[in-house]
Amino acid sequence: MRIHATGIHPTIRLLGVALLVSLCAGCRAGSSGKPMGPATPATFESARSGPHRVGHAPGTCDLCDLYYKARAHVVRVRTQSGLGAGIVVTASGRILTNAHVAGDDVAPVAETYDGDLLNSEVLRADAELDLAVLQVAESAVHWEPVSVEPCPLPEVGSDVYVIGHPAGLGWTVTRGVVSATRKAGEVGPIPLIQTDAAISPGNSGGPLLDRDGRLLGVVSSKLAGPGIEGMGFAIPVSVAADFLAPARNSRPLDTDAPRLSGPGK
Repeated sequence: MRIHATGIHPTIRLLGVALLVSLCAGCRAGSSGKPMGPATPATFESARSGPHRVGHAPGTCDLCDLYYKARAHVVRVRTQSGLGAGIVVTASGRILTNAHVAGDDVAPVAETYDGDLLNSEVLRADAELDLAVLQVAESAVHWEPVSVEPCPLPEVGSDVYVIGHPAGLGWTVTRGVVSATRKAGEVGPIPLIQTDAAISPGNSGGPLLDRDGRLLGVVSSKLAGPGIEGMGFAIPVSVAADFLAPARNSRPLDTDAPRLSGPGK
């Protein structure tokens, strides 16, 4: 049995769905909680990737509304070794993601839903928590941050939604339930939310949301192996909030910046 981080190697972006399990970009051996970052260079040929709008509109259904609002909080994090997802957490462009997504790159590129490619720097990373915070250099973008507030672990059986970039296909939403909540030491060194929502390489660092669009956790990994299906994991938002607390950062977060109540509100 292996636990895989869900960042994606850029060269497998266009491969078929059937190959995803065997071609995870980063992995963890057993439950050691020590992810390996994705591995080979990515290149960027233009300052813009092109907008990802394909006709989505609010008011169609509850899930459509959640997706329409939440996508603005999610970026695609590109590094010299691969890509993953990130969550915008301040109006000045600070982004929460996984440490294994940021890897050793000191200047990841954050791609917005509108197609802008923006340089950033890694402000802090914690390999044990598998969390990192980035700061986007450009200030011209109007950021719509999500609120990162401590809350109890979600109820088992409650609906959850994941937004990320599986196989490099941007801003994809999947739906599932909370399968279980795991104590520190059961799967990794910290508590985790277990879900059967589809999680694939490229989802790492993206949000786990409830049906109202509130942030429940940060998608981080999955169990993979013969006969294993639908076992993904997210870092609880309470752990992420503690990681982002100004007292624990060498450069304080701008916590007074205006925030939305959450992507679904």
